[in-house]
Amino acid sequence: MGNWILTFDHSLIYLNRKNNKYFTRDKNIECLLVFPPKSDFHDHKMVLNGSLILQDKASCIPPVVLMNKGFYCQLPQTEQDYVDFLVNNESDDNLHVIDCCAAPGSKTSQLSALMNNSGTLYAYELSKPRYNTLVKLCTRSNVKNMTAFNGNFLDVDVDDDKYATVEYIQVDPSCSGSGIQSRIDDLLLSVIYKKNNNENKNRLIALAKFQYRIVSKALSFPNVKRVVYSTCSIHEEENEQVVRDLLNDNPKFKLSPIFKDTWNNRGTSLFDTAPYCIRANPEQNKTNGFFVSCFELKTEDEINNQTYNNPSNSNLDQKIEKVENNNQNVNSNFTQTSVLGKKRKLNHNNKDNDDNIVVINKKQKLNPKNKSKKNKKKTKKNLKGSYGKKKR
Repeated sequence: MGNWILTFDHSLIYLNRKNNKYFTRDKNIECLLVFPPKSDFHDHKMVLNGSLILQDKASCIPPVVLMNKGFYCQLPQTEQDYVDFLVNNESDDNLHVIDCCAAPGSKTSQLSALMNNSGTLYAYELSKPRYNTLVKLCTRSNVKNMTAFNGNFLDVDVDDDKYATVEYIQVDPSCSGSGIQSRIDDLLLSVIYKKNNNENKNRLIALAKFQYRIVSKALSFPNVKRVVYSTCSIHEEENEQVVRDLLNDNPKFKLSPIFKDTWNNRGTSLFDTAPYCIRANPEQNKTNGFFVSCFELKTEDEINNQTYNNPSNSNLDQKIEKVENNNQNVNSNFTQTSVLGKKRKLNHNNKDNDDNIVVINKKQKLNPKNKSKKNKKKTKKNLKGSYGKKKR
């Protein structure tokens, strides 16, 4: 049997003394478990049956931001703190959510878990092969509240009655993928040798136009309250510049600060509220390069105050501190990652990456009937198996 240990930095670590297995709970996201380098779960039965999902930490941020739950404002320091956290994060059964670029399905399954597998989750994917992957992964993960569409989200009629109650939309569209570690070496080489600069610039412009279009579509739904836009890109053209243009063209929406007290790697200072967004990178966060922003519908008073959250003249929340290197070139974050710069692949090849950290998105128990506080008050002692599957 094993024990949970509260460490000096208040992380919770589970030790199985019998076979020397250990892991820790992530400091930001409740459903993440972090394992040591060289941990390999690709053939583990809990991965194969969908109980555990292999996922980079940065990719797990958009769903918790969209649902505004499942992350720690302050890390629980006692068992009762954690029980209170679970009770306060109960799900609303009547939520209507859209994942508009859903494949391969990891974020979709996480959204379903945050919704307690209840309500309605619409998932769109244009590509037929990727749509098949989406359905396969979500079926394996026991997702029951998803309605999947093999079609173009841009063609959706926002005035269709079935979307009248949609309030939350996740947008993780196609991007340059420049933050994915397997592509960082290619990116650095292209910078060093100045290869295909015009081609790369034109591609970024085209991607940014598409990203702007699809987020604009999400913001046009009649009753949407929150839209999360994310990319696995390090380029400002796909991130802060797109967000700035969207804010200018959608005055009813503002940026909502993400992890403002627990995450120092903020958006660049392109405009005043850009640091409400967050970035992630291998050097600071041990993740792929990533960007997340959250658009939120303004109140009536804020709408009447047209200066609120305008990128040209808004006032930054004083609680958010800009990181020291905010004004440096974004690409500089990746110039000293030779060890972490190897492929972060979800296969056996990542055994050679000693500094790689495997992050597991632990699937919550997807049973809409099992929602009693009695079940939610299961504590850390209720663990099963050497890999620490928690009961809910």
